[in-house]
Amino acid sequence: ERMADEGRRCVISAMIMPALYRIFQQGVQTEVSLQLARTALAVEEWRQRHGRWPDSLAQLAPDLLEGVPEDPFSDGAIRYLRTEGGVLLYSVGPDGTDEQGLSQEEAGRPADGSPSAWDLTFRLLDPERRGAKTYTFHDEIMDSSLDLETLEVFGFDTGELEKLGFSPQDIETLRYR
Repeated sequence: ERMADEGRRCVISAMIMPALYRIFQQGVQTEVSLQLARTALAVEEWRQRHGRWPDSLAQLAPDLLEGVPEDPFSDGAIRYLRTEGGVLLYSVGPDGTDEQGLSQEEAGRPADGSPSAWDLTFRLLDPERRGAKTYTFHDEIMDSSLDLETLEVFGFDTGELEKLGFSPQDIETLRYR
């Protein structure tokens, strides 16, 4: 009877352990995704300060990050790649194989239904690819509520505005706001 009880416990443990492992692995993946997002925020802040993407994640430390985050699925740090349209941060993911930043969505599922290899990714697009308007000084002034009198207080008289490409009509618009 005692052997039968231990046998049942082993069967139950054998059924529970894979589920517990999947839950643990999903928790690690979630933590890595959060780490990628935190790192992406630091990369974007660096880009805004310097007007370009950093050459490496090491440039973010110690000002924006304590150090380059480790990838728990590999023996190294999370990866950072400059791409044609921005930058890519990624972890090699649970399979431990570097797929060069291929996301799960991009990897899809092979026709035979087997699992495909993919990395955990976070992509940042160049600002001009985000759909946001890039403002010039002229655009910012004309879209604001600033008037000519206020601009003159800051040293932007009519002559200075003309040098900056403001038309006589623009200056009149600013004068009568």
